[in-house]
Amino acid sequence: MRGYANVEEFVEAYRAAERICVFTGAGVSYTQDERYRAPGWKQLLRDILIELLGDSRRNEAELVLSGLETSHENLWDLASAVKSCATNDESFLQALRRAVLRENESVDSYGRLKAKNLRGATTLNAVVAFCSRVRELRTHPCFEVDPKIEAVLTANYDWFLEAGATAKHQAYRFKPMTRPSSALRRGSLPVYHIHGYLPYGKPQTRGAKPGQKPPNGLHPTEPLILDREGYECAYRPGSWTLDILERHIPSHTTVFIGFSFEDRYLRRELLRFSKAPQAPSHFALMRRDDDRPLGLLDELVDARVRPILYEEHSQIPQILAQAYQGSLPAGGALIPRKGHGPARFSPETVWKMLWEDKRWTNIGNCRHSARDGNSYNASP
Repeated sequence: MRGYANVEEFVEAYRAAERICVFTGAGVSYTQDERYRAPGWKQLLRDILIELLGDSRRNEAELVLSGLETSHENLWDLASAVKSCATNDESFLQALRRAVLRENESVDSYGRLKAKNLRGATTLNAVVAFCSRVRELRTHPCFEVDPKIEAVLTANYDWFLEAGATAKHQAYRFKPMTRPSSALRRGSLPVYHIHGYLPYGKPQTRGAKPGQKPPNGLHPTEPLILDREGYECAYRPGSWTLDILERHIPSHTTVFIGFSFEDRYLRRELLRFSKAPQAPSHFALMRRDDDRPLGLLDELVDARVRPILYEEHSQIPQILAQAYQGSLPAGGALIPRKGHGPARFSPETVWKMLWEDKRWTNIGNCRHSARDGNSYNASP
């Protein structure tokens, strides 16, 4: 099909690129257990209405949303209509926050994604592994950010990607970037939340009075972009969102993961970027049979975004693993070992180290108890 790509072409492009960007959507935060996942756009609007009306009026919220859908053609106007159901901006913000954060069951007190979540969120786990490399092997692997990844751009409000990386790295190396003043430490990977960000933390402390504002740091660090007005502001010339896009996508091959491309504002910018001299080609991992607007895939091809169609979402980790392993030396990667000389490990073994989650016992210094029977064999 015209302009589409296969996995082998993606593997070769990834191997050849000096640095690439990763762009994530709501699909990356998805898990099998609905208590531990970020909702898609329509589901988010439904959850906001339930929060505004109260859980006892869940059926009424369904009817209200259904009625609003019939009178609003696109998701931006639908979001604006849902926002108008709130008494004021603050009540809408709190409903949005609760709809995204739920009860924080997925994250522990250190901001790490819990082990059962990391195991369930296979796409997120694969993205974290794809953006990492093995720094050293002790009795277990220790990780760091892969310098081949220039940045992660995300349309998600949530912290699940950073929390998953914190669980795997046992250090805060995936840094949420939410405003022009955001600082980046050496060795960290910037994660640009171009549509706003909800930091980790509960929306209200235990015993707080009704109406009391959350503690400092728990409010969104940038306005959350959801309705038409928010999108128009975010993609206005000179905006922070547009600046981030212009700094990364026109100059770096980008792989889109878990992103539906319903955002017509972003599609417009991708088409504009594609006209630049020496504009790179990008890749988008997309399920073949998903319901999407007619002509969307052709529009992406025109914007130099090459769809890679797969049958099931479970194939995403396999595709990323194939690209990652294909970029390593055929004879294997040389990894330092504490107390011993470096050893060479096959590309498959290196990915296995990155993919498997561990039972950590000490944050910050890469110590944990490995699973029984787990070992990594060096090449002869």
